Amino acid sequence: MPHCGGHEWTLGTTSTCTGLKSGVPCNPVSNSWNHLVIQAQRTSDNRLLFKSITLNGQTNTLKRSTTHHHTWYGLTINYQMDGNSQQQPYSVYLDKLNFTYE
Repeated sequence: MPHCGGHEWTLGTTSTCTGLKSGVPCNPVSNSWNHLVIQAQRTSDNRLLFKSITLNGQTNTLKRSTTHHHTWYGLTINYQMDGNSQQQPYSVYLDKLNFTYE
């Protein structure tokens, strides 16, 4: 799934562990609540299609799909917290998570 690396969303999948730069900016607000919506779907030929990313009300259309077919039919949510160069402690709060599979 998309993740924010270097202030740009990167598209990738768990099965490939590779990233494709999207060209879409990723600038969450520090020390504040951020609202993120990712829209994606599985295509009829079993690829992942990333449709759009909305961060704090700013929607960017992607319409980009993975180049390979997927044989796994599950869906997961992963979250990663990275430290700074001094590995100083910090907290992140996840609130009102909605996950829909249609």
